[in-house]
Amino acid sequence: MATEHVKSKVVKNISRPVTKTVGPRGGIVVTNRSKPGEFPKADTTMLMKTIFSNVEVVNKYVVDGFIGTPLDYGVILETRMNRSFLLRTLREEEGAIIRFINGPIK
Repeated sequence: MATEHVKSKVVKNISRPVTKTVGPRGGIVVTNRSKPGEFPKADTTMLMKTIFSNVEVVNKYVVDGFIGTPLDYGVILETRMNRSFLLRTLREEEGAIIRFINGPIK
């Protein structure tokens, strides 16, 4: 549940679209892209569509959850362009994750 919660928050955080306008010569001009420190804005929505989550049971007491994207530019946005969306969302949702882990088992 915690992994799916964070995954859905990641998708929401990167769902704001870039602004597209018609340029003076009739072509599409993309403006208002994300700035350093912001979540990446959606241009093609490919990043949003490829966010995945996976849960692996390591043993009776350990379960690992993974959230990511197979796209190379996802790693570039996350680590080189100061547009963190995975780690930043994980940190923002830390309280919710703790509640999932420490909450009652249903």
